[in-house]
Amino acid sequence: MYAPTFDERMRAVERLSSAGTPEAIEALLEAMETGSPLGRDPAGRLAVVRALARQAGRPEVRTFLIREMLDAGARRDVTSGIFSLVRETAALALAQNGDPAALSALASAAALRGPAGDAARSAWLSSPPRTLEPMLFEDAFEPDPADDHSADDELVAKPVGGSAKPSPTKAESEAKGASAKKRSPRALSGPMLTLLGDIADLRAIGPLRAELERSDRPSRAAAALALAKMGDGTIAVTVRSWLKENDPRFVAAAAEVLVVLGDSQAPLAVKRLFELEAVRPQAMRLAYEIASPEIVDPLVKLLPSLEPADGVRAIMALGRAGAAKRVAEHLLHPALGPAAITALGSSASSDTDALIEAGMAEKQADKRRAFVRAAILRSLLTRRQSAGLSRALSTLADSKDASDVETAALGRVALGVMSAERVLEAVRGKDDALALAVVAGAARGALVRDDDARAAFAPLLLDVDPEKPTEKQVAAGVALLSEEGAAAVPFKTLLRLAEQGGALSSLAARALPSRADESLRDRLIALLEGGDPPTRVGIAEGLSRCDNPAAASWLARAYLREEDVLVRRALVTSLSARTEIQRKRVLETARDLDPDADVRAIAARGLSRQRGPRPVGLDPSLGAAFGVVAADASVRARAFRLVLPSGLAIPIVSARDGGLLVPGVPFGKATLELAAPEAP
Repeated sequence: MYAPTFDERMRAVERLSSAGTPEAIEALLEAMETGSPLGRDPAGRLAVVRALARQAGRPEVRTFLIREMLDAGARRDVTSGIFSLVRETAALALAQNGDPAALSALASAAALRGPAGDAARSAWLSSPPRTLEPMLFEDAFEPDPADDHSADDELVAKPVGGSAKPSPTKAESEAKGASAKKRSPRALSGPMLTLLGDIADLRAIGPLRAELERSDRPSRAAAALALAKMGDGTIAVTVRSWLKENDPRFVAAAAEVLVVLGDSQAPLAVKRLFELEAVRPQAMRLAYEIASPEIVDPLVKLLPSLEPADGVRAIMALGRAGAAKRVAEHLLHPALGPAAITALGSSASSDTDALIEAGMAEKQADKRRAFVRAAILRSLLTRRQSAGLSRALSTLADSKDASDVETAALGRVALGVMSAERVLEAVRGKDDALALAVVAGAARGALVRDDDARAAFAPLLLDVDPEKPTEKQVAAGVALLSEEGAAAVPFKTLLRLAEQGGALSSLAARALPSRADESLRDRLIALLEGGDPPTRVGIAEGLSRCDNPAAASWLARAYLREEDVLVRRALVTSLSARTEIQRKRVLETARDLDPDADVRAIAARGLSRQRGPRPVGLDPSLGAAFGVVAADASVRARAFRLVLPSGLAIPIVSARDGGLLVPGVPFGKATLELAAPEAP
């Protein structure tokens, strides 16, 4: 624990943890308190929290875990991902242990606002308690004058250490036991009420209903929403009268309760919410969820006054509500156009198909192109292609407009009308702008095709400059998603692309491990531990398939100090695909103690030898439209990387008009990043 290297310190923690003796536990705790190299290293503190999690029933360990849950936010850099991981892991260990004192401390922390409260509530959700008593009541312990409690120990039932005291007499023990059984109701804060609703334990209905009788309005509103999440329909009668209140928070709470319950007055409640500017984001979210024709007219009237982000939500809500014609009116709006394309493409309205068919015959070029993009997206979703779309794609392919050509190439490849190889043949003889348009569109279309379609772009990468790839080469980077395409690119080029960073780094890193030899071990490990998150994800995925038996050890070591949740998912997914014995201990740790539910589930499947889906995560039946805004229209065709919910980054290039239809984007949080932020 006092060794100079991280690996040596981790071996010491593992040995002491395996021993599990009082002396071993004391040694670990002492190292945390004495300013040792292990205690000063955030990753070291995380390792000790994980090592002691199974000993959380011991008073001294419980005290340590409580302090880590609280102090990781109070005395350290709260913005650091590793300290957040320490905090959340400590909270999860307390919740899983189930010791009454641990649960009481966790409940007290869960009532707080801030990082410690968030960690405690997340732990409760991940490991719901057998009883709700620690959440609803607090122990009325009589303080012992001999106990030296500091301010930091407010949540701890008993401090660690202290001088020896005489053993209590039988009468004193009985008196103290009786006082410990005294219970007083815990004051239920807003976060705690929300937590009770999320847990959805029916034993909380009584206390939640009692909370409605209190005069504190925010508390009553939180209690009402918690009851609605449990399916208590009787609460609708109570909240309907709240819609007449002047307090926006109270009206918003009433509207959400009615939407959650599916109450007949939910549309009326959402329309009432439209009138209150202070809660516009919540109003737009509820409008999307309710998908009711009753909200269409008031939402259309409100749309011009909305901020761009709320406007996008409003357009999507109109699409779900079946107002296809209203949505189509905004196809050319600079901020709302992409949302309108997505909303039309995914609308369930019966008149949408006819509207799109008519739109594809529009004489106005940019409007016709927008309808064609909506039709492409709709064809991906419905697996049906109209005759009008086929004609429109042919017309756009013969156009002299780069954005038209891009849309045609995208649609033909994505829908299987023409192979990527044949579409790329059209690049010959075209000027640079049209050639880029064909490659950019066809490459995005290939995202939802097979490996052969992606490999067709590999020749464009043979002479790529890793320090400054062209936009055409960035678009062609989809070739690296296929084994054949990645194999065609020189290994040294892949290595430099991965180390250089940028739009191609993630996929280049993914292709490296299967082709690297032992001489490149250090460079691969450096990318796995020091690259940006998408690059680390790429290396982790590549290590799942390589023949090097040391790959499991590299993945396991990287997991020990990885703070990014997407990278941890990739590491655990890759470890699950390996067969080496080194995988087991890390997968067990991830299954039991990782704060992320997806990581825990992936690890559990890996330990049972069940294989989950491959992590690239492209979905051929989905897609989304984005918009690129630039002051100078000549630079609106730009290189980006799209970070998928899996964490892997896909290189893409937008159309000349700023349009960016990306097939295959799955559900989940994705991020669009500019590949060359220094450009104008």
